[in-house]
Amino acid sequence: MSGRGPKPYKAKDKGGLAENVALLQVDGDGELKILTAGQAFEAWIGRPARGLKVAELSIDRARALQELHDEAVGDARPVQMVVYGVVDGLVCVYDLVAVPLSNRRELSLCMVYIEERERNFSLVEAMFQATKDGLLAGRDSRRGERAK
Repeated sequence: MSGRGPKPYKAKDKGGLAENVALLQVDGDGELKILTAGQAFEAWIGRPARGLKVAELSIDRARALQELHDEAVGDARPVQMVVYGVVDGLVCVYDLVAVPLSNRRELSLCMVYIEERERNFSLVEAMFQATKDGLLAGRDSRRGERAK
């Protein structure tokens, strides 16, 4: 039996927990900022995350992260949230969990974990299945002519 223990975990290992995690911190100006993030988290926001201010993200992503962070830090406990997004016509469902890592609200540090749920569904298909009568799309055939 060798004296070696298990291989130490490295943040760069593919498929590890770090791929789905981001560290958020309120900076000296009071703005929420992403310190670092894994590839799954960056895929969700659609861009590199290191040093990025949350306010610079798309409105839906920024709002979700800001609300999640504020609740976790304000309540001093982990908080879970479900968010939805449309990607290539499919509705994607994501679970977000925020864990506060500090108890100082002014310079709070928070870890956010994201996981995409396996089951995605087509937005168009869902709209058609939501009605028994079907949908009708119309278009003005006069193309640029003003109604008389």
